[in-house]
Amino acid sequence: MRFIKRLNLERDLENVPSEVKKSALAWLSVIESEDTKWEHFFDIRDTYSSVSRVEELYVFNIKGHRLIVGINFKRQAIYYKTILLHDEYMEGRWKSQYARPKKALS
Repeated sequence: MRFIKRLNLERDLENVPSEVKKSALAWLSVIESEDTKWEHFFDIRDTYSSVSRVEELYVFNIKGHRLIVGINFKRQAIYYKTILLHDEYMEGRWKSQYARPKKALS
């Protein structure tokens, strides 16, 4: 998988505890491994059983923080959105910022 916006993730990791940063970088090394080729959500679940899908976004639990990404399975690309404390995640404001608006049914 290709990871898009790595510099943004690295910048955001400067503001988290060192154990979170270490775990997030370990997560990133798995993501960028040539062996990681996810075709759908269940493939992610085989690697990370605690991953959640919220609309078109995927949420990984990293030491109590929530790492939020978008995934394009066809392109084998992961797009970094943000990393939040659990409380910030639960507030839900991130959904309006990072999730695509739903199209109205015609």
